Amino acid sequence: MTVSHWPPMDDALASVAAGGPGAGAGAAAAAAAALAAAVVEIVARASGATWPESAAVAAQGAALRMRAGRLATDNADVFAAAQSALAVARLQTEKPGLLGRALERAAAVPLAVADVAADIATLAEHAARHSDPDRRADAAAAAVLAAGAARAAAHLVTVNLTSHPDDERVSGARNAATSARAAADRTISLSG
Repeated sequence: MTVSHWPPMDDALASVAAGGPGAGAGAAAAAAAALAAAVVEIVARASGATWPESAAVAAQGAALRMRAGRLATDNADVFAAAQSALAVARLQTEKPGLLGRALERAAAVPLAVADVAADIATLAEHAARHSDPDRRADAAAAAVLAAGAARAAAHLVTVNLTSHPDDERVSGARNAATSARAAADRTISLSG
């Protein structure tokens, strides 16, 4: 029998795939960001013998991982509320502004996801520059995961604020995604 060193994810993935209130890409993007932060923690901890700052970077990665994990839950909650408001609006029984307020709240969490994912990509780049060279590829993979999470979250902000294309939150989310992508590209170049 082969022993797996990776925790079973079937239940969590099946729950997401089943749909239901709040299940969607925003929570998935936040979960991807959390996984990216966890990989940064791995890189930092594996580099402790040669990198004096590794414990601080691991702690920063842990804080970002926990924040991204909370955002996954928060996103599911606000997305469920937006889905409910949209269903009411389709029945044309919407109270004035109900859908707009729900979409505004549904945009706030993906914006936070884009921001935290950009922070994770930047931390991954820092880890790649200072970590054990054997772990640089892991840091690059973490940065790419974080950049993907940031881009997905930025897209959701744009969709949720589609009636406000000039909204500073749209540009803020796009800037976070661009920053994360740039950090990922730099990190990939460091890992060879």
